Amino acid sequence: MDYPAHGLKLEILKRIEDLVASDRVQTASALIDAALAILVQEFPADLDASDRRLVQENYPQATDELVAARAMSEQGVVTALALGIQMGTIAIDYSPLSHTPEMERDVALPTDAVRPLVQVCEHLFDKAAQVGLSAFGMATLMTGTATREAVARGVHPMKLARPLLEAVGNALEPNAPMTQAEHDEGAIRALRDRFGVSREAAKRTYARVKRNH
Repeated sequence: MDYPAHGLKLEILKRIEDLVASDRVQTASALIDAALAILVQEFPADLDASDRRLVQENYPQATDELVAARAMSEQGVVTALALGIQMGTIAIDYSPLSHTPEMERDVALPTDAVRPLVQVCEHLFDKAAQVGLSAFGMATLMTGTATREAVARGVHPMKLARPLLEAVGNALEPNAPMTQAEHDEGAIRALRDRFGVSREAAKRTYARVKRNH
């Protein structure tokens, strides 16, 4: 397996062999924190007093020192999320627990059978607005309810991780146009080879990963 960042990964692992040997999980966690610190350097935030107040409402424990160490520009946050999606997608692609044979049957359903369900979901947003619930609140309610109900009906959490990760990616780029390159087998193969992911993962994440790397 080889891709542009593969050599760099091997070099990093070589340099931290002693740390990895002492505690693999703790070292992996520290590397994630270090990656965020690097992104902060690349995408520093320019926050005014109002922005800082909002950050502290998000996370009341956010001291000035933590804000300086962790706050990023919007582009930085998008990049961090894209990297997180990439890591999560790789992890679930290589787990048999995430295999979804149900998808083949679901996709085979006629459009006319599925369209009413989509319309019901859309109608719920209108109903939510009528009772004063925000679109954000409705999305949160639907996501939580759907996830809990699916688990209660026997869907493994690893399977649910896939659409949840994809939903985050779609939220970041809601109006991203579908290009011909996204359907080009050569482009999909190049992305797969570059990041060492499965073909299906490359096909699903082509647009967002390509723009952030």
